[in-house]
Parts: sequence; C-alpha cells; structure tokens
Amino acid sequence: MRRSARIAERNAKPVAHGVDSPAQALASTSPSPSPSPSTSISAAANSAPASSATANAYDLAELRDAVSPLVSSTQSTPLRSRREAASHERASDRAERISEAVQMDQKHCAALEAYFFGHPTADELANKIWPKEFKMGTEEALGEVIAGVINTVNRRLVACQNSPQYISVAPDRVETTEKTADVVLLTHAAVAHDPTLPNVWALPSHADPAKKLDADAGPATNVNSNANENGKGQPHDEDNNAEEDSTNTAKVKDKDKVDLNQAKRSFTQVAAVGETKAGTSNAERQLFRRLSALLATPIREHAIGFTLRGERLKVYVMSACGVFSTKSRTVTEENGELSTFLYRLVQHSDRLNGILATTTSLDDRYGPFTPCPDFFPPAASEFIWGATTMSNVKIKELIFRRKRECGRATSTYEVKLAEGANIRTFAMTIIWVEESRNSDLAEIRNVIQEKRPRGLAPLVGVFRTEYRTLPVFLPGNESLAGCTPRAREVVVHEERYYPLATLKTTKQLARALEGAIEGHRQLWEHGFIHRDVSYGNVMVDRKGDGVLIDYNLAVKKVRTAEEGCRLSRSVRSHGTLPFLSRLLLVPETESVVHERWHDIESFLYVASRTAFQSGSADARLFEKPKAARIWNVWNAGDLDEAAARKNGLSTRSGFRELLNACASRWSGVEKVLSVLQQNCSLEFSFSGLEDFETEPELASRWASGQMSYEHIQASFKALCE
Repeated sequence: MRRSARIAERNAKPVAHGVDSPAQALASTSPSPSPSPSTSISAAANSAPASSATANAYDLAELRDAVSPLVSSTQSTPLRSRREAASHERASDRAERISEAVQMDQKHCAALEAYFFGHPTADELANKIWPKEFKMGTEEALGEVIAGVINTVNRRLVACQNSPQYISVAPDRVETTEKTADVVLLTHAAVAHDPTLPNVWALPSHADPAKKLDADAGPATNVNSNANENGKGQPHDEDNNAEEDSTNTAKVKDKDKVDLNQAKRSFTQVAAVGETKAGTSNAERQLFRRLSALLATPIREHAIGFTLRGERLKVYVMSACGVFSTKSRTVTEENGELSTFLYRLVQHSDRLNGILATTTSLDDRYGPFTPCPDFFPPAASEFIWGATTMSNVKIKELIFRRKRECGRATSTYEVKLAEGANIRTFAMTIIWVEESRNSDLAEIRNVIQEKRPRGLAPLVGVFRTEYRTLPVFLPGNESLAGCTPRAREVVVHEERYYPLATLKTTKQLARALEGAIEGHRQLWEHGFIHRDVSYGNVMVDRKGDGVLIDYNLAVKKVRTAEEGCRLSRSVRSHGTLPFLSRLLLVPETESVVHERWHDIESFLYVASRTAFQSGSADARLFEKPKAARIWNVWNAGDLDEAAARKNGLSTRSGFRELLNACASRWSGVEKVLSVLQQNCSLEFSFSGLEDFETEPELASRWASGQMSYEHIQASFKALCE
C-alpha cells in the first residue's frame, strides 16, 4: 500500500486524544525578594559575564518564569488553563502512572534491611513500644506507638488524622495534588523555624492561603480549604473514596475563611512518610504517590517511606535509580521492630533523609532555598574550564522541573553569586546522569567553553557525585540487577535564558529558531548530533537570540550507529514525544540512525507548539481547539498514532490543517513552518514514498545541498529583516 493510501485510511479513523495535554495550566509567577548572598568562586579559568539562568523543560506547563527576553522584567502574567479535573480524579490517574513506573523498578535491598532492623541496641530493646488500646493496622494503634516514640525522642514524627484536603505537590505540577499521609516525619529545619508545625499536621484541617478549590486552583494554590468530616482512625482505601472527597469539597466551599497567619502544610516540610491500612488494603499504591510527591518537591535526592498493613511492615526508598525496599516483616510486641525502625528514622538528619536544600519561605515550593553543607559535589575533573569550588551560594528560586513521576527529573534554579561588591545571576541545573553518556558530554562542554560558538550555552562549572545505585546513607554500594548507577550532577550556567513562550512576534520566533539551528549546526561541524530538540531545549537569550541547550543525549556522529549509542524507540519517545520525527516513532525504522533532518523536523514541532499558543493572559493556553486536538495526538502514548498524524503533514491538506491551528497573533508564521517542512521528511514530495525509501532520499538531498542548514538560516534571516 502506498503511503498516500495509508494516510487516507488512517485519517478516516477517529483520533484518540491524550489526557496529559500541556493545554493545562502554566505555573504562576510571583517575584521573590532578592537575597544578599556572599559567595566565592574558585575557577580554573575566567568565566564570561553572566546574566541569568538556564531553563531546560520540555513543556510550557513546566516553566516557572515567562519573562520577555526583550523587556527588563522579573514578573509576568500567567496564562490560565481551562477547568481541570478534581483532585481525586487527578490523584487516581497519577497513582496508575506511578504504580506502573515503580513496579518494574522495585528491588529488594539487603542493605536497607540491615540498616533499619539489624542489631538492635540496648536502648532500642529497653524502649520497645506497642499499642495497648487499639489493634495494629489502624491509625489509632500507630498513633499510640508514635506517641511513645516522640516522648523518647522528639515531636517531629506526627500521626496525621484523616483529611480529605489536598496539598499541591510542586509549582510545576499545577494539575497534581496529594492528600496528607497517615504519618509524616517533619524536617529538622521546618520544625526549628516553626515549632507549631507538628500540631498543624496532627489536626484534620489546615490553612488555605490561596482560598481556591482544587478543581479551579491556580499555581499559587497550596492546599484546599475543605474541612474534615470523615472521622478518624478507621482502615480505609483512599483510592475508592473519590465520591466522598468530592462531596466534602462542595459542602465547605463557602464556609472556610482564609487566615494568612495560620500555618499551612507543604511537602517541603516533610522528611519521610508512612501509610497504615488493614491487611488487604493497598497501602503501597498510596505510599508511592506520597514518595513521588516528595521527590517532586525541591530539592531532594531520595525519599523514605513505609507501609504498615496489619502487622506487616515494609520500608521503601525512592530515588533516581529506582525503588528499593525491605521484605515485608511481621512486627510484634516481642521483637520491637516497629519502634526500632521509627527510632532510627527519627534520628536521621535532613541530609540523610535525602534533602539537599531547605526553605522557610512562605512561597516555599519556589524558594529561596538554603543548600545543605555538602550540596556541591566535587568538580568534574573532565570539565577543564570550570570552577573548582563554590561556596555561600544562595538559591533564589525554582525556574522549572521536568515532569517525571519517580525521582529522576531535572530541575533548574536561579542562583545568586557574589564576588566582592559584584553580584551575578546564574542558573543551576540538577541532573541525575549515567556514566555511559559522560564522555561525549564532557567533550561537548569543553568545546563550547573553548570555542564559544554561537547558539550554544557555556557553563561556569560542573560538579558531580560518585556514581551510586543506593542512597548515600546506606554503607557500600550494593549492585542490584537492572539498576543503573547514577550520579547527581550540579551544573552552573553562565546565563539565564528564557522560554519561547516569551516571544511576541513571528520575527522574534524566526530569530530564535535561526540561533538554535546555528547551535545545532555548530555541534554537527564539531562532530556531534544533538538528538533532543524540544520546546524546552530551544531558548532565548537576553538579546533575543536563540540558543540550543541540554546536550545529555548528544553523541559523536561516528558513534550514532553503535549499539551502545542508539536510542531505542521507548527512550526516544520518553519526555519529548511530541517533538520526535515521524521516522523515529514507527517500529519499521527502529534501526534508523539519528540524523540532522530528524532534528530539523523536531524544530518544526517546536515552532508549531509555540504558534499554537494564545497571546492573551485570560485565554486558554492554545487559542484554537484544533491545536489542542493535534497536540494531544502528538503527545499521546500511542507512538503509531502520533506517527500517523505527523505523516499527514507531508500532504497539502495535512499541512494546511496545521497552519489553520496556529493562533491568530502569529501573522506570517506559515513562512517559518514552511521553511522547516521543506528541509525534512515532511516535504510534500515525500508523501508518496514508503518509509524505507525516505531515509536514503533525505540523505541524498542533504549531501547535495538541496536541503541544508544554510537554506534554513538564510530564510529565517530574511524573515527577520
């Protein structure tokens, strides 16, 4: 069957839309007061003057600041989303995603078993605690045990009453909320700042400074203001009480009053969590949601939690490498293992509980943050141009965080550094990296620092821990099958770049794309291919020029065909699915080597994503419903359907549909999109070719110069005149 016939057949079928459309909310922006830090940097070479921080998100919904690169400003009006599903619906969907992601990666860890249960001390044996009044498996019983523990140690461990109230997870997760866990261990820093927090978490009601119900809540909403009407202490299955939650929300919609002086709950205050349920209840499913919520809250390395189902106790640690757990252990009054575990958990410092930086700000999910003493790892030796040490760093605020459910997400922050009277602004990115991809990345970074090519982003310094599988509080580094060791890498960028969302005109968009494509060309001419062109990796500098960032998937051209350097279909699609070339989405092209024209096609989807966006602060993120329908198919988990929809862009009717979906403010954007279309597999002459015929033809046209960087850049420069 010819491709044109297949396209017609596919287009005749109804299109299933994805549920995770970025046509949701854009995180709000509220300025933070500028700190006055004192900072010292020891550098191996002089750094170039810096202006601001680098963002690296793949989607607009993950961006913190939408600030015009052409206007001196620190604040913008956020775009409002359409009404979202209620909290219980979002939580249920999120639980499914987390459960699927975690179950595949969960590993039993003998070191974790020994750490929390091995060789009880004389004090632990002498102070065993067991409930006297209630049966184990209820919240009252665990509350009795916790009461005994805090009488012996401190009040940071809290048994929380049942509450239908939801807490926003993170500033970039506008659509995501979580309930209070049955048990929380509060951080040392949070309780030192506000000694009343244990009481706040123990009560069935907590403050709502934003005074917004969850279904309509904007990014500034921290909690929802519905009062508790459930009663306390009965075993229940949270995943089945959605109707009850929704009803309670409606009952209190008008009666709660806002008290801005009342303390609120936030996941930044929590060091660890626990769930207790009857023996048949799915406490594990709920715990994974809580742990994922902790890891979505800046700034964490891992999160610890436990489940107590009846008398069966199990401990978990979620990190960038996966989820590690003990075996399910029967706790009794005689063995005292429940209180032994709690004693050891409470004795942890905030750092041992995975917290890398703390905050006491009222805007606590954004910052500012105070780094722990060992926040910066040693300087990466292979980055020869960078700073060797950094001290007295002030993390001003979170810029963005990638959407990942289970702890491997990249996050970027604005940081302030002072050298005498000179205070400079940078960006700091935290990444969890694999060693196998480090050599090419190091070479790219050094080339950028030495040559400083246009369109690429230089750095101040790179700092990296050792590669580990297990959390740092466990001795040794046990090797577990299926777990890839990772290192925490802290990268400080010279400049603060701004997202494409800040652009106002088609000329500005053409200028930004020209600069980013120049960066792609520079990588290619120095022997590398980027392979990760996406909306968040195409940025704008303070002058309005485009920059291509994030080189973690870049590889030497000569190695692209090597088995170890190939990106599988699933890896290719993870996180940047909407921007992938159609030729990399179908199984028939699994063996295709990533080439320049694939990334040029990705630039087309980046430009389309920008052109879909409305210009009004009071409008939906996408102006036209047609744009949302197209995006939802590109962004759905069905790779074949995404490829089929993209195939249609190589036909005149399909490309016309794309142009008609662009927002009205982008006058002349069809010229920008056409330039990119004419230099990739979506050019109209490819609509009649089979997939296996397309790659050789593209290679021939790029080799002959019929398609080229020069053609694209010259066209964009002409549009800017």
